[in-house]
Amino acid sequence: GRDLSFRVREALLDAEEQPYTVWSEPGSDRPLRANLDLLVFRGRTLARRGDKDGARATYLRCVALDPLDGRGWLALGRLSERDGDPDAAIAMIERGLAHNAGNAYLLQAAGAIQERRGSTDEALDLYARALRSDPRHAPSWVSASLLLQRRRKEGAARRCLDLALACAPRSYYVWQVSGQWHRRQGQLSSAREAFRRSLQLNGANVATLHAWGVLEWRCGHTDLAATLFQQGLHIQPHNKYLLQSWACMEARCGSAASASRLFAAA
Repeated sequence: GRDLSFRVREALLDAEEQPYTVWSEPGSDRPLRANLDLLVFRGRTLARRGDKDGARATYLRCVALDPLDGRGWLALGRLSERDGDPDAAIAMIERGLAHNAGNAYLLQAAGAIQERRGSTDEALDLYARALRSDPRHAPSWVSASLLLQRRRKEGAARRCLDLALACAPRSYYVWQVSGQWHRRQGQLSSAREAFRRSLQLNGANVATLHAWGVLEWRCGHTDLAATLFQQGLHIQPHNKYLLQSWACMEARCGSAASASRLFAAA
């Protein structure tokens, strides 16, 4: 039954993709970028729906069509890691790097997997390789900064963040990480400004609302903190980090009933 359903899905994938298989750009053996964009989008949609087999089949089609496009390899690596197999994830990304050794996205992703495995030296080396390949790759600057922060290399971490902001001044995530760095340094005005800029770029970024709320809570500004937590919960009503932080704040302020209600929701 499973083999049959797999063959049926493959047939459906082939039928759905047939209109998009205009194979190459003029004068090139590589497929049209739009074809791969559509396939990558379908893979992400299937993954969000929980159809990991369908997503994997779609991404395998991507890398078969164009092994130089790193998006399929990256997505296959992430699927393997989510399945609890980081070795398979690294192997998949290395297959992508065999076709495109300087792909900064693949190098950064491999570094992130190694870092989650505790191999921080290997991770930092991969981030450095990504940045040698593409000095404007902001995700690698951010990843390097976060790793250096964990190593208490604050000066180097700050320089990496400055370079990330220079490369991607409109990245809400870079501003969020910058705000968190300033908060840890006790530079609260700079932290608030970074969080404000992050939310200007993406007002639905719950992580920034949470980080800013925690800052205000610890400064004793509980009304503002509650407002920020509440804004986040309007976007993600079941976000456990927002609910737990708000509950802890209410408990420490003596509002036992509110704290219990929030803990129950978390």
